[in-house]
Amino acid sequence: MTTTTPTSTTKKKLPWSKITLGVVLAVMLVFQVFQFMVSKVLFDDIKLLEWKHKVGDKELAIENQNTRSRVLENEEKIHHLEAQVKKVQ
Repeated sequence: MTTTTPTSTTKKKLPWSKITLGVVLAVMLVFQVFQFMVSKVLFDDIKLLEWKHKVGDKELAIENQNTRSRVLENEEKIHHLEAQVKKVQ
């Protein structure tokens, strides 16, 4: 009968260069994720500002249209009043 004795296994130590490389890669990955999140927030803010700008432009156009119609109404009233003044004279 043969008996086997467990052989001792030696742990392989990772060299510092591989550990450093892993840490650097992990930090770069975290930085890339952070950069992506910041760029997404900025992109969303830009889209929101563009939307607000478009809405503002439409509101100004409506306001200008209303102002023009009031000016035309006032001009018609002025012409009507001038005609009445001429009739009285």
